[in-house]
Amino acid sequence: MHLERGGQRLPARVGTHLQATDTVVTGADGSAGIAFVDNSLLSVGPNSVLAIERYAFNSTTHEGTFESSLRKGTLSVVSGKIAKQSPDAMKVKTPSSILGVRGTEFLVRSDD
Repeated sequence: MHLERGGQRLPARVGTHLQATDTVVTGADGSAGIAFVDNSLLSVGPNSVLAIERYAFNSTTHEGTFESSLRKGTLSVVSGKIAKQSPDAMKVKTPSSILGVRGTEFLVRSDD
């Protein structure tokens, strides 16, 4: 597993802090669990490419935005405070659709 950040490929280790425009790439035997400060939890399965396109969270008001793109692979999501405060604020894009998260749990798969 690795991160793509600013055109560079970086190793991803337990405890690595993501930036708002990172891409998480897992191999055939890889997976990743990602916890965000609004308590959103993402689980990325093997052979996946997940781009974090925008993330902002105000810990006082619980307002923010969370946009990601699953280019391929699998993604399981448990939404956090952002989606609970503003139902239209969390979106997951795939090559064929855009999912609006409404404060729930879901699993999505995108093939090449």
